[in-house]
Amino acid sequence: MSVNCEEKKKIILDKSLIEIFKVHRHINGAYVIEFLDLMKVIGVDYFQVNSSTLDKMMIYPEFSGYCVYNIENTEDLRYLYIYDFKYLSIDFEKFSTIPLMECKNKIDKSKIIMNIALKDLKASNIETIKYILSCYDIEFLMVTNLSKCNNSSWEDFIIKLKKTFNLKIGFCAENSLCMGTAVSIELCLDGADMIAGAFNGSEYGFAPIEEVLTALKVIGDCNINGDLSLLYKLTELYKKLTYKVIPGDKAVIGQDIFKYESGIHADGIEKNPLTYEPYSPSEVGQKRELLIGKHSGGKAVCKKLKELNIDYGTVDVNLLLSKIRNKSIYLKRNIRDEELFALCEELRGVVIG
Repeated sequence: MSVNCEEKKKIILDKSLIEIFKVHRHINGAYVIEFLDLMKVIGVDYFQVNSSTLDKMMIYPEFSGYCVYNIENTEDLRYLYIYDFKYLSIDFEKFSTIPLMECKNKIDKSKIIMNIALKDLKASNIETIKYILSCYDIEFLMVTNLSKCNNSSWEDFIIKLKKTFNLKIGFCAENSLCMGTAVSIELCLDGADMIAGAFNGSEYGFAPIEEVLTALKVIGDCNINGDLSLLYKLTELYKKLTYKVIPGDKAVIGQDIFKYESGIHADGIEKNPLTYEPYSPSEVGQKRELLIGKHSGGKAVCKKLKELNIDYGTVDVNLLLSKIRNKSIYLKRNIRDEELFALCEELRGVVIG
């Protein structure tokens, strides 16, 4: 198990593969297995797949032990005769519409995760749920369709579910209100046994796995048995796999989140990075980058020149600063390193007044 909070182990279930194949028209299949392997390394325990996923790709037999196969209709039962899945995932209402008993000998070889919407956890369904539990080897109750934080804690709710059904409890938060990460963190810290999400999950309406794992480590003080420093490499792989551009300001994996420019910001980073950064860039495989532009001050420019090993001893920094601001405004962007070098060379030895 990849996450340990207060000595309680949590399972991370990733839904990326199903969502990627469902949402993106063009997929570079050459990167699928490499993507999944790297997801395991950063801290994912299991991957959810369905028949549509398996129709489009083949997984090697050893990997089926890390897959949670989602059975959505009768036709999906055919893959039970091809792969040995450790877990099967079935919606609460599907237990009455899919002839599961016809292949019970195959189903019994796997543990089952029963998915149930939050709204369906009502008194009138309790006996039906308990009857299903008596017929199958169900290990988890996965509560879905959560979208809001619970300011009074989920702990009592989770304890009640565990006592009522004698099951481990998992949750799959939606991101419709942009609270998927927050809800998942709350649930994990309040006693959930499994959390589901997807890499870059906000793209698919779920909690972003990369945000949840990072937050649990940084804020929740949990032990993550994965290497989050590979998130940058994983992000690059995801872009190759999906041909998808990730916004530069995307939390945790955006390429611009550790770039800074303004004078007070640059000065603060220089004195104490924690003033602006809740965690070190190296934690997620990135590097801090000082940008030079119209908002830059003299200290920031001098620091950048030192980083680039540019000798500015004979350069009037105030004049250089003016040139930088004018050029940045004209170009409507920051100044690139080679442009800064050119400006410095242009002003080298120039005497004012």
